[in-house]
Formats: sequence, C-alpha cells, structure tokens
Amino acid sequence: MSPIRFRLLGRLLETKAPKKEEAYPDIITIEDEEEGSLARIEPTEDLKRELEEKEERIRTLEAENRDLQEQLRLSAERVEEMEQEPSVLQHIIIKKERLDEDDIQKLKELEEKANTYRRRAWKHEHFSNYRFRKLKEKDKEIQQLLQKLKAKGSEIQRFREEHSRMNNAFGKLKKALTKEKAKITKAMQQRVGPSPKVEPTEEKPVISGQKRTFNGKSKRPAKKSKRCSS
Repeated sequence: MSPIRFRLLGRLLETKAPKKEEAYPDIITIEDEEEGSLARIEPTEDLKRELEEKEERIRTLEAENRDLQEQLRLSAERVEEMEQEPSVLQHIIIKKERLDEDDIQKLKELEEKANTYRRRAWKHEHFSNYRFRKLKEKDKEIQQLLQKLKAKGSEIQRFREEHSRMNNAFGKLKKALTKEKAKITKAMQQRVGPSPKVEPTEEKPVISGQKRTFNGKSKRPAKKSKRCSS
C-alpha cells in the first residue's frame, strides 16, 4: 500500500465520535407529528441501558481507532524509511544479477559437459558401428569357412565310405587268395611229397657288450672302455 493511501486512511479514522452530551442528552426532544410541536420525553430504563451499551461500544471503537492510527503511523514511517533507503533494493538487485551471472556460468559449464558427453557418445557410436561392420565381415568369413568345412566333411564321408568298400573288397580278395594258396600248396605236396624237416638252430647266450650272434659270429664287436689318464 502506498504512503498516500496510508495518509488518507489515517485522516478518515481521525474523525472523532460525537460527545455524550451532544449525542445522547438526558432529556430527548422530539417533534410531535400530530400537534406539530416539540415534546420533551424522559428516557426509560431500557433506553438508558441501551445508551450505556452504545457508549461502551463507542469507547471500544475509539480505542481500536487509536491502535489503528498508531499502526498506520508506524507503517507510514517504515515505508518512508524504505523509500529513503533504496540501498536494500539495490542490494537485492545486485544479488539477483550476481545469481544470474552464476547461473549463466553454471549453464555454460553444463553445456560444455553436455558437448563433451555428446562427442564421447558420437565416438562410441562410430566405433561401435565400425566394430559392428568388422564383426559382420568376420561373420561372413566364418559362414564361408563353415560352408567349406561342410563340403570337406561330405568329401571325407564319401572317402570313408569308399575306403570301407575297398577294405571289404580287399578282405574278400585276401580270403580268396588264402584259399587259392592252400589249394596250390596241397596240390604241390601231393605231387612232390612232404617237405623235409628243418632242425632249428641253437642260439648261444648273448654276452654283455655284444650283439646277438648268428652262427657263432658277432655282428659288431664290443667297444673297449677308455680309461682317463691322470
């Protein structure tokens, strides 16, 4: 509220209530409407009691009025002091400007951090994409190698089957040759007769330092031990 409004309100409240003698005399004079003359009427007990209550109410209002006037005066003085001392407002404005500068500095720092994180994220994404491309290329190579391995596996399976067939054929051929050899041997024995018995040769015991002998002769002579001369 401005000081002008305070002053106007104070002037309105400064109006004093009418005095007891002027407002409520002991004898009330009224005008008689029928006769057109003035008549004096003495107040009754009820009227006196009502007058006393109104006087008490007036005193209460006057006390409240004085309190309000005092409060208005103090408020007006405070407003005048505040108007005469703009340094408080200037201090608040300077503080706000300083806070704004701090906020701007903090925003700049946050923006720099955001740019740094953005660059890191871009590098990470770029590197991730590079690694993903390399992994896809490796996956293609692995798929090609798997195809080659499958082809080699099928070739190995065919080779195993062919080898098994060849083994079976060789076994059958071996059996046939064995039977044929037995037939030929039997036929030759029937024509020539039994073959002479061959006595087994006795083997001499092997001496340490010598190899196994054949017909009493050593294949290699034993090495002579060399003594170290002092």
